[in-house]
Amino acid sequence: RDASEPGARERVDLRSVLQCVVDDAALMGGDAELEDGEDEALVEVDALALQRALTNLLDNALKYGRSARVRLRLEPGEAVMEIADSGPGLPEAELERVFTPFYRSPSARSSDRSGMGLGLSVTRSVLRAHGGDVRLRSAGQGLIAEVRLPLAPDSAAASTVRPRMAEEPDEPPIRALAS
Repeated sequence: RDASEPGARERVDLRSVLQCVVDDAALMGGDAELEDGEDEALVEVDALALQRALTNLLDNALKYGRSARVRLRLEPGEAVMEIADSGPGLPEAELERVFTPFYRSPSARSSDRSGMGLGLSVTRSVLRAHGGDVRLRSAGQGLIAEVRLPLAPDSAAASTVRPRMAEEPDEPPIRALAS
C-alpha cells in the first residue's frame, strides 16, 4: 500500500498511541519518556500507519540523540506532538532535505548507524495523508520533530456533557440484577 493513502480510519486517543510507542522503545532499552500533558487527544487515523510513523521518529531520536522526550499538547483543531532528542542536531540546510527519499545527511552516512534514508519520507507521507505534517527544528542541543494532526471532528464536543432538552424522554432506571 502507498503511504500517501491511509488504510481504514478509526478514532483513537493519540496519547495512548504515543504511550505505546514510548513503552515499546523503553522495553528495547531506549531512554524515552512521554511527559505529562494533555489527557486525551482524539484523532481519526489509520492507527497502525500512525504508530509506525511515530515509532520511526522516536527510533531516529534514540539512534542519533540517545534519548527522547515526547510531549503532546492541543491547539485549536489540532494535536501537536514534539519528539525532542539530545543529539548533535542538523544544520539548517538539512532540516527539510532529510525528508527526500533515500537521502541521508553527511553525518548519518559517516556514522555507524544503519539506514536507507526512507523513514522520514514515509513518515511525512503518512502524516500528510492524515491531513497533518511533520517538520524538524534545531533546539540548541538536539533536534525536535514536531508533528501536527487534525483532531477528530467533534472531539471536544464528545468529551463534554450535553444538557438534556426538556422534550427528551427520561432514561429508564438502571436495575441491579439479583444474584
